[in-house]
Amino acid sequence: MSGRFKGSIHRELFGLFLAVLALHSLVLLAVGSRLFHRFYVNGKVSELKSAAKMIQRAYRDKPEELFEVVDRVEDRNTIVTLFSLEEDGSLTADYYTRFHDPGSRHREDASESGAGKREMPPFVQFFRELEGRPFPYLDEQELHREIGRLSGERGELLILQDEDAFGGRLRILGALEEGRYLQVDTPLDYIRSIADQAVRYTSYLSAAVLLAGALGIYLLSGRITRPIRRMQSVAGKIARLDFSERCDTRPRGELGALGESINHMASQLQANIEQLVAANAVLQSDLERQQQTDRMRRKFIADVSHDFKTPLTLIVSYAEALGEEPDARQREEFAGIIIEEGNKLSRMVGSLLRLSQLECGMQKLEASLFCISELLEGVVSAHRILAGKKGLRVETRLESSLVVEADYQKIEQAAGNLYENAVKYASEGGRILVSAQPEGESCKIVIENDGESLAEEDLPHLFESFYRADRSRRDGQSYGLGLAIVKAIVDLHGERCGCENRPGGARFWFTLRQVQMEEDL
Repeated sequence: MSGRFKGSIHRELFGLFLAVLALHSLVLLAVGSRLFHRFYVNGKVSELKSAAKMIQRAYRDKPEELFEVVDRVEDRNTIVTLFSLEEDGSLTADYYTRFHDPGSRHREDASESGAGKREMPPFVQFFRELEGRPFPYLDEQELHREIGRLSGERGELLILQDEDAFGGRLRILGALEEGRYLQVDTPLDYIRSIADQAVRYTSYLSAAVLLAGALGIYLLSGRITRPIRRMQSVAGKIARLDFSERCDTRPRGELGALGESINHMASQLQANIEQLVAANAVLQSDLERQQQTDRMRRKFIADVSHDFKTPLTLIVSYAEALGEEPDARQREEFAGIIIEEGNKLSRMVGSLLRLSQLECGMQKLEASLFCISELLEGVVSAHRILAGKKGLRVETRLESSLVVEADYQKIEQAAGNLYENAVKYASEGGRILVSAQPEGESCKIVIENDGESLAEEDLPHLFESFYRADRSRRDGQSYGLGLAIVKAIVDLHGERCGCENRPGGARFWFTLRQVQMEEDL
């Protein structure tokens, strides 16, 4: 998807700006000549009107400067015509630009004529060579009609435009005084040539601007769309759950705000996904642990059912035989077997109840301070007969100063279970070592024996509920509950327990929080 739309905004912006420039150039070429022609015509009309008014003011107010004014007007590509309307209705040219002779003594005549003779304007003296000359180029009938349109109001000007075989002219007609008139004009071809030349140069300029603008717009649009392409790349990675990159938030305005929003969204998604992954891992671990527990529970139930069945069968069998046996000594023997098997069942049920209560949190800690060494010596003493039956040598390495804070009865039960387990699986005539030693802020209790090492695959699971190693079934007296009870008690105290093989035997241990006592205590 990203490949399909890559750079599309860049191309669209570039195309939009380029189309605007191209449209501008096409419009200029299509209608520019007409627009420029009208523009120049309007400008020339204003210029001619201004020139006519200048001549009128000079004729009226400063006749001695009339020649200089006319000369300046003619320098602007303007033709000046001064003519009179005779009494017989004929028109006589007094001055016409085309007949102007720069070498004549116009200025001298002007100074000699004087400006006070209003009946004979000074320019008549300037250009005596025009006297009696017929009107050089105008249609007298048309000019009579145009003069008739003048109302005679002072300063009035008439704007006229002629079209002929020579391209036509733009004229301004006005009155100087009664019977004397002024006309200024310029060729329309001149205006058209100026307009065409302006269009041509403007077209060249537009083409140059178009090329330069295209390059500039391409670079500018690329710079504008670069943050957008970056955001597109980051958004694509976010869609693939890759949160390794973030958007640049330096652009101002909406793009910077959009980049910040994408970055915030990516951070939130990453945090949420990490939480989901962690929760999923916990759920998976719980599920696996639950599945493993269910498997061990089913296996345990099968084993316990078998172990329950054996003493129950014996109890029922000997009870039946007891009722039929006439011999008193034999009945006493049968009764002893029934009592022994009943005690087995009672111990098994008691262990199950204690483990269930510990794991369900039904039993609470009743913490107190006591010497762990005294507790361990009591455990060893209570099981002296059991160790003596196997000829075991029991060693203790205990410090009298080790004081812990724990539930005395539960720790006594945990230590007793570990000691019974060590005695049960110790070799005949072997050794058992019971020790307690400081370990940082804790106290580590260790019980080890001489005997066959544990299977490596059993070590991680010996303290799990309902787990029994294959070796533990040999005597038919173990149900895999003793070590599970030990772990439940240690966990209730927030401490650790474990086991490992040692040369010629196994070692079990657990920790308790040690309390430093004052010497006087």
